[in-house]
Amino acid sequence: MSHHWNEDPFREPFGDHPFGDVHPGERVTHLVLLDGRLVDAWTTDVAGTRWEPVARALERERRPPAAPVVSTVAPPPPHEQVLAWLDTVVGGRASLLALDGRPTVVDPEPPPGLTPGVAERRVVVRDLVGAVAEEVFDDDVAATLLQVVDLVAVEEPDLLTGALSALQVAGGVCWLVGRANGLFTGGVTQTTVRDLLGLASPLTGGGQAVRSALGVAWPEATPPPSWTGGRLIATGRPEVLTRRVRRQLVRSRDRALAELERVRREQAPHDPTADAA
Repeated sequence: MSHHWNEDPFREPFGDHPFGDVHPGERVTHLVLLDGRLVDAWTTDVAGTRWEPVARALERERRPPAAPVVSTVAPPPPHEQVLAWLDTVVGGRASLLALDGRPTVVDPEPPPGLTPGVAERRVVVRDLVGAVAEEVFDDDVAATLLQVVDLVAVEEPDLLTGALSALQVAGGVCWLVGRANGLFTGGVTQTTVRDLLGLASPLTGGGQAVRSALGVAWPEATPPPSWTGGRLIATGRPEVLTRRVRRQLVRSRDRALAELERVRREQAPHDPTADAA
């Protein structure tokens, strides 16, 4: 037996509904069970009942997703995207224009002005990173690692004589150079370097200390689609880049600058007097 009640005995007054009425219709079904057997059933409108918020939530779930907002702003031309990314990688347009692909030259003598303690620890860290490079990298990477050790000795000497051990600093230098040049994407991994140094902890701890010592911001920088030189982490410090990577960046820079100049010439107003001359 079923029937419709003129007024739902469970109806609760909720007042006005500022969000509009729920979809009309008798959507609440009441069932009466006696000793587990159904003896009565009726339906009522959901509006104004304690189940109205549930009905609203269910309706929101059934709504189709909003159409994505399509930007009408055209992206920059490919050559401008390349230049913007290169600026981030090497620390600005001035650094980009000054970038070259010459081999990294490292002086075996310590930089001037180092204290005896810093100079002694510098030698130990240089020996450690040199041994790692000899085992798993090449001369190009070795020169970059040694250069970064000297940068740390000059810019943040306390890192060499502070709480970190020489092994941790060496691991941090390898971590920074490896991440900046995409060296950990092939056969050599961070674990490989950690095991060669005999470190019990990952390279990240020392790496973050070296990164902070050199003021590397580590910004988010997604390479443009045209870049095929591997995954590089933007550091803003050309000194931490190997010659191989710098030569790739220089080639991309020169192509992008040439395209920029070509576009500027095409957009420049035409001077008829130049043709007459």
